Amino acid sequence: MKFCKVRDVKSPARANMTDAGVDFFVPMNLEWDDLKGKPAEGHEYFFMNGGLDHIRLDPGGRCLIPSGIHVRLEPGTALVLMNKGGVASKTGLVVGACVVDEDYMGEIHISMINTTNHSVKIEPGQKIVQGVIWDVNQSEPDDCNNLEDLYKDFESTRGEGRLGSSGTK
Repeated sequence: MKFCKVRDVKSPARANMTDAGVDFFVPMNLEWDDLKGKPAEGHEYFFMNGGLDHIRLDPGGRCLIPSGIHVRLEPGTALVLMNKGGVASKTGLVVGACVVDEDYMGEIHISMINTTNHSVKIEPGQKIVQGVIWDVNQSEPDDCNNLEDLYKDFESTRGEGRLGSSGTK
């Protein structure tokens, strides 16, 4: 993955050489014009000295944060933004929309949702999500006329078992 910074932001990077994910950060000096008109609810922006001081994300609230990063992906790959374990478990912030296709040429935006029952503060410079590059199977969906044809020559011990059908132990 190649990247280009278009804002004052830390470069995407792995904290450890063996990490699957590349960390993304909240840019410094975001201005009102960078944030206005972005789909969001249950949040408030706080500015100080001409730039964003922090975002207060209320319980159940969501916001879209410009990352300051554009990427160029290899053919047949996608960048998938995922929760940072520490961020999600300590703050209750989780990622919303998260797939960046190989042909996307715009700035990546980070969709955050507050899953807690209290307000959460998001600050410039904060490590917020991780991006994992996935190989993508780009085969076309093939419509099957009936279930018999769909499952012909296929066996499963699970069958039509739903969530939890394979047990908990």
